[in-house]
Amino acid sequence: MRAFIMSPLPWLAAITAGISVSLYGGSLQGDDPMAPILFVAGAGAALVALVMLVVSWRASRRQSYAAAVRSSDAVARWQVFPSDHEAFQAVDAARSGRLWSLKNALPLPARPPLEGYPVIVGDQSLLVGDRLHDRGPHEFGTPGEVVYQKGAPGFIEISCLLKTTKAPLIQVLRLPAPAAAQAEAERAYAHLAAQVRAEDRDRIRGTFQAHFEAADQRDDTPHRLQRRRKWLLPLLACFILAMAAFVFLR
Repeated sequence: MRAFIMSPLPWLAAITAGISVSLYGGSLQGDDPMAPILFVAGAGAALVALVMLVVSWRASRRQSYAAAVRSSDAVARWQVFPSDHEAFQAVDAARSGRLWSLKNALPLPARPPLEGYPVIVGDQSLLVGDRLHDRGPHEFGTPGEVVYQKGAPGFIEISCLLKTTKAPLIQVLRLPAPAAAQAEAERAYAHLAAQVRAEDRDRIRGTFQAHFEAADQRDDTPHRLQRRRKWLLPLLACFILAMAAFVFLR
């Protein structure tokens, strides 16, 4: 019974039925005594079903998260303690400063608890802190390159290709990998790298050459495009202001 209540399908059906009843009531003649009853009853049922749909969805997410945490067949798992997280944030910010496309798009805990937070790489899923990504890196785009850099802390960096209607975009996911978790991180890296197809790697590296130039640098100095951006944006803003002044003050 609980499984039925927590399933979203009955509530989706109830929402559809409630809307249908409400629309039917609204289509009746205004002097029909059933019209307001059907309209209010249908709308009320749809609203209650919508609330229950949200409740069931959240319960389902909690169950999926708990299952991922307890999973005994995860590819790799490790704990990131506050000291590891703080050191990783410095590395993360330095890499992001090389080029804007290297900014980390992976949601990470803002303030990790004293016991740290888990990183669990599953066969298809990825869990970081309190966030479960059911499709792993594929939730963010098509993985095109994966690198693992050892260190204290180290990191696993996944570059994903986003196919848009205008031009392709690149998005980076950077996982903290403390030195104490090196063996687990190596297993995670091998698993994630094996999921990248050769044609996707060729496509992303061919499309975003400057991104990988910045990513492959030996230090964290800003890439030439990043340095150009610092004066190009203020110059563009000044040009726009000058054009606005010319139009409105002439």
